[in-house]
Amino acid sequence: MLHEKESPDIHVDVYVVYPTPEWNYHYLITSGMSEKPMPVPDGAADGRYSELILGLPPDWPLSMEAFSDEANYWPVRLLKGLARYAHENKTWLYAGHSILWSDPPKPFASNTRMAAVLLMRPRLVPEEAQIVHVRKNKRIRLWGFIRSMKKNWN
Repeated sequence: MLHEKESPDIHVDVYVVYPTPEWNYHYLITSGMSEKPMPVPDGAADGRYSELILGLPPDWPLSMEAFSDEANYWPVRLLKGLARYAHENKTWLYAGHSILWSDPPKPFASNTRMAAVLLMRPRLVPEEAQIVHVRKNKRIRLWGFIRSMKKNWN
């Protein structure tokens, strides 16, 4: 787990699930975004409580030493920023929403041209695992986002 030491608003940690022979990706999963409900409209109640998941190539460096280089850390920074986005802006995130990271658009890091994300249901997670049942009235929806699978992410 990548534990957050200082939290400006909501506490967002990132869990790391390491590759297995069946799932040859690192998975990064936020924890904290779902502590507060988002103000979703009618028809989107299944996304009121959400977390984010991202698959990374199995050789992506995930050590604290590697994170001193923004080219390795940006996926974590992106997840934490997106997890806070809805709460900071008093809005909601759902499949089909696109989020521009900066204005004017700038790439996330030097090793990518990506500057925005498009939320979607995570294709690398079985459908039955995309909703986590926490208690009777709380279900957490996992959202992934579209990005390139190329090693250099461009």
